[in-house]
Amino acid sequence: PGSHGILTDVERAAEVAESIGYPVLIKAVHGGGGKGIPVAESADQFHELFHRVTAEARSAFGNGDVYLEKYVTSLRHIEVQLLRDSHGHSKVLGIRDCSVQRDKQKVLDESESTMLPEHLRQAVLDFTAAIADEVDYMGAGTVEFIFDLKANAVYFMEMNTRLQVEHPVTEWTSGIDIVTQQFRIASGESIAHLEPQQNGYALEARVTAERVQMGSNGRLQFRPHPGQIVDCHFPEEAGVEIIAAAAPGKFVSPYYDSMIAQVIVHAADRASGIAKMLDYLGRVRVTGICTNIPLLTRILSDSVFRAGVYDTNYLPEFLARTDAQALIRDIEAGGGGMCGGGGRGGLRMDGSNELKGRAPP
Repeated sequence: PGSHGILTDVERAAEVAESIGYPVLIKAVHGGGGKGIPVAESADQFHELFHRVTAEARSAFGNGDVYLEKYVTSLRHIEVQLLRDSHGHSKVLGIRDCSVQRDKQKVLDESESTMLPEHLRQAVLDFTAAIADEVDYMGAGTVEFIFDLKANAVYFMEMNTRLQVEHPVTEWTSGIDIVTQQFRIASGESIAHLEPQQNGYALEARVTAERVQMGSNGRLQFRPHPGQIVDCHFPEEAGVEIIAAAAPGKFVSPYYDSMIAQVIVHAADRASGIAKMLDYLGRVRVTGICTNIPLLTRILSDSVFRAGVYDTNYLPEFLARTDAQALIRDIEAGGGGMCGGGGRGGLRMDGSNELKGRAPP
């Protein structure tokens, strides 16, 4: 449920919000990655938030247009991978579940979903093909859905008209190289012959350069941790794919996304995939900067995650019940004891207390 269009007048927007029912999301049309999506819990918050979002969107994206959506409080984040060629052939490759998130940023991505019932699974597959056909889409894309657990319903959220970070999950399970097919489609070739498989289970973990500290509110706060990598080792082995920008001597910039590597495992089933990922991450070594690997291993060991019955509130709830000081110590230790000072060591001017910086291009 939402505004079904762009809203520019705050009074009209407030009326629409009342008709939808609070809480509502105010979403910047040109936003992305969780940016520009505040929640208005009640009418007395709405006017101030609306003006703030439009101003921020205009500044950040060059476009201040917004729209409204009902804020679903208990959901799973479902997405469906699609390929479509210029000859009208649509191939739906499979489903991913990206519900383990922090601040609307995905942390783990896995094939299929542990809670989506079969009739809704088939529905999102059908919807994805229908959407692509309706707009005569061409290329690789991902149609994203909200699975409302309370209503037992799925809602279209957006379509990402590009390759996504988590595309290897579907490559492993479908048996189709999505990047290769993008080139073939762009060259005018047909994908009519493609036959997606349902081959086992795949899981992706996003390794980020982050350190964690206790905030004044008593909650854990994650911060990017730029600096120079000293040692870096991702073992090579069967059934594990690494896409990494990390290597010994490389400098992690403070100006861009903090993800430094994707680790993707393929296994026969979910339980085997989780065990494989947990074992593999235990043998990864990255020093000089802090990473989130200790957090990833805790999630993979958690009984709630393993049971698969949770929603997108899982990670904040998990952090609230985890041993915060132990997590902080493990993240600091994982960086080789070089995580102090928020990564400033790599930014400090030689022989002074000043910090160097480059203006982003």
